[in-house]
Amino acid sequence: MYISELYIKNFRSIKDIHLKFNNGKNILIGKNNAGKSNIIKALDLLMGEKLPTKNSIETKDFYASEETVRGIKQTIHETELFIAVKLTGSVIEKENIKKVKYIKQERFGIDYWAKYEDGKVIINDKIKTDLIDFETRNLDTFESENLGYWINDKDEVIFYIYAQRENVESEEIRLIHGMLVKDKIDEKYFRCFSISKNLREAFVTSSILPAFREPANQLKANNWTWYGKLLKSLWDSKSEGINEEIKTQSDLIRKSIDKVFEDATEDLKEKLHELINYSYISFRMLPNANDDAYKNISIYVNDGYESKLSEKGSGIQSALIIGLFSYYCSTFHKTNSVLAVEEPELFLHPHARRMLSNKLDEFVSLNDNFNNQVIIATHSQEFIRNTEIENIIVVRKPKNSNKTKTYSLSKDEKTIQDIQKIKQLLWSKNSELFFADKVILVEGGEEYIIPSIADFTFDQHGILDKQNVSVIKVGGKTQFGIYLTLLKDLGIDYFVIADFDYLENGLEQIGNFIDGFDHNALGQIRTEMMKYKDDYKKSKEIRKKILDPNQKDAKTLCYILDDMCSKQEFNDDLLSLWEFLRPKVIKKVSYKDFESDLYFRKKLDEYLDNLLKNNVMILKSGELEDYYKELAIEVTKGVTGKELKVLKLLEIVDKGDYKINELLNIDDYQKAILQVLSIGKTSKPKNNKISKSEHIELELTVRQEDEIRI
Repeated sequence: MYISELYIKNFRSIKDIHLKFNNGKNILIGKNNAGKSNIIKALDLLMGEKLPTKNSIETKDFYASEETVRGIKQTIHETELFIAVKLTGSVIEKENIKKVKYIKQERFGIDYWAKYEDGKVIINDKIKTDLIDFETRNLDTFESENLGYWINDKDEVIFYIYAQRENVESEEIRLIHGMLVKDKIDEKYFRCFSISKNLREAFVTSSILPAFREPANQLKANNWTWYGKLLKSLWDSKSEGINEEIKTQSDLIRKSIDKVFEDATEDLKEKLHELINYSYISFRMLPNANDDAYKNISIYVNDGYESKLSEKGSGIQSALIIGLFSYYCSTFHKTNSVLAVEEPELFLHPHARRMLSNKLDEFVSLNDNFNNQVIIATHSQEFIRNTEIENIIVVRKPKNSNKTKTYSLSKDEKTIQDIQKIKQLLWSKNSELFFADKVILVEGGEEYIIPSIADFTFDQHGILDKQNVSVIKVGGKTQFGIYLTLLKDLGIDYFVIADFDYLENGLEQIGNFIDGFDHNALGQIRTEMMKYKDDYKKSKEIRKKILDPNQKDAKTLCYILDDMCSKQEFNDDLLSLWEFLRPKVIKKVSYKDFESDLYFRKKLDEYLDNLLKNNVMILKSGELEDYYKELAIEVTKGVTGKELKVLKLLEIVDKGDYKINELLNIDDYQKAILQVLSIGKTSKPKNNKISKSEHIELELTVRQEDEIRI
């Protein structure tokens, strides 16, 4: 089985959330202090090494809010707390279920145990009761030999804790550690008693690794931890010959140790003789019982210098702990396993992060018969790669709120199919959008130029990074809609900057994201625009596009014309080539073409203004290259390729040779940046700079948001 759902109510920063996990690798991403750690802590509390008890919960674990009582602000903690996981699947670990003596199951089930409605987790009151509240005659008992048959009739298992305080001032906590199973036949949920580690691990074994990992805590060699079970399994599997050899060598070591401490033991024996009869004292490195010798085993690592694992760097510790758990699951615990890791990237360089991510992928696919699952809380893009996008959960705290919220991709089949089209691009280049508060979507070179314009506008280096804004190139205007779907599902604010020709072709693809989108009005605008469409660009530009001898298109055209002349018949390939070339040489319509048509310009302005209100800007001048000033055209002569020209301009700006506004007309881009940063939505930059009052307003906004993040 694997964790398919997680419910949390009133735990630390989490008021109410309901998460759906999938088999395989699941990623929790978000900024610091968003609540990712509390999700991992909730899993650890419920599914960690120790079974939860009332000592596991403190008052500070209950969700808190500030309230004004008699004019005084007070921190008030909620009085109930709830954490639950639903396990889905069928495979169980037979050896562990055999160790369970019996299970008591209530006779009358319930239709639901918890549900998530209107942003709140609603708990059925019947799961707030404990075993003592049930009459014996209403409980069925299933003995150990029948548990295998009993569990085969169940397709869901729920483990939960419900904690309650009598009132907001009470420190006394009542805790219920509960379990329910769903019957396949009547589809009701039944309470089960009592829960043991063996019972839980019959369904799933888990390892929860917090951000700051300590081998002493994660690698405890006792009978209840996975690490202890791993060592014991390896120890018990040794041959009889090795066993005798260990016993012989242990006896020799004990005798040698006795000689070293002989004087000390004799002295202590005499001093204790009057107090304790028959006293015998010895100093030992190894226990008497050979069967427990494995508990003294320590792991050493030689990375040029051999020392204990606890003395090595955190990166090595993390990788080794994960590797050991993976080995345990593949070799000894041959059933479902869950590995939850908080910030696996800590203290690892990028290549090591990618290697560790690959190891986690290997853990997921250890065995096709079992449902191995990984849940990762991370800030690192390396761990997003090769993760199904529907398995990514964004964790956020809305502005001016202490409540953790979560967002994930809708499970709509068409949405998932569309996302698959850009998955490789997301993994390789654009994965940073998952970590952003706001995203500016662009078609091309604006990806590089907008951050520079923003820095110039506010006279601050890295202003977009400070505001957690990413600029993402979508790889073609037809991809805008797919990105908007993804960002909307993930609760990430967005802004689109599109070339003017997006009005002619493609805008309707994002109509669902624009309030009051009018298809008829768009059709009328396109009809008017056609009247201004000139046939072709200037001859000089046409030569660049299709007659440049270095272009393959030009050579292909020559071959086709040669063929037509020799055969004196039409070649169908000419049609295909012309369909490809024609858009390159047709003159594009721009906003300037309508300067004399005041009626149409008014109509177009109203349409563009509505788009802007919906965070979609159409570049009136055309495309980025149409914003180049003469100086930019001059300094990029000889540079081929649109992207390389943009990079050349940025190189010049970075050197301090020119300012960005000396190379580009940046008014439209400044307007977009101001709107993205939520100030001056209607104001236009003056003299290529925002006004002083606007600058102060932004500074205040930045400081306030930084305080909230802290």
